[in-house]
Amino acid sequence: HQLPSNFERLTALTDLRADNNKLTALPLEIGGMLRLTEMRISGNMIAKIPESISNLKSLNILHLQSNQLRRLPYELGMLSDLQQLDLRYNPLAIPPPEVVADGKDKVIEYLYRFLVGKRENALNLSGMSLRSVPPEVFEMDQLTSLNLCHNKLERLPEDLQKFPHLI
Repeated sequence: HQLPSNFERLTALTDLRADNNKLTALPLEIGGMLRLTEMRISGNMIAKIPESISNLKSLNILHLQSNQLRRLPYELGMLSDLQQLDLRYNPLAIPPPEVVADGKDKVIEYLYRFLVGKRENALNLSGMSLRSVPPEVFEMDQLTSLNLCHNKLERLPEDLQKFPHLI
């Protein structure tokens, strides 16, 4: 179950509330609803947020609690003006729980840093309260720089050897 793809025709829509339904997905076209300032889609079964959400620059409130989200798109990091982001009761792995526990600003920053890091092959994860190196780091096979300073790491994983480009 998902919102219809022609939903984007509602170009004047500023407030979308679809809490407590049986939605499993959001259409890619959601990114075309440029006037949207508030989206509440909690209590559904949504497993993925489309990358096109980064187009919603006017979005101030995003409630996603009680869904099936395991991973947030890095593009969500583009929404730096977001005032409320509720992610409670999702089995999130990306970003890691310790980042989510530090609040909305840290989540947005983490996602943005990955977005930039993938583009530049240089990832700065300093000050993210990480207890371990996130698995998605190992998906970046062209990584040349990795900053893990000021975290809560107790050891570096052996998998770091797999990065011949790291200096």
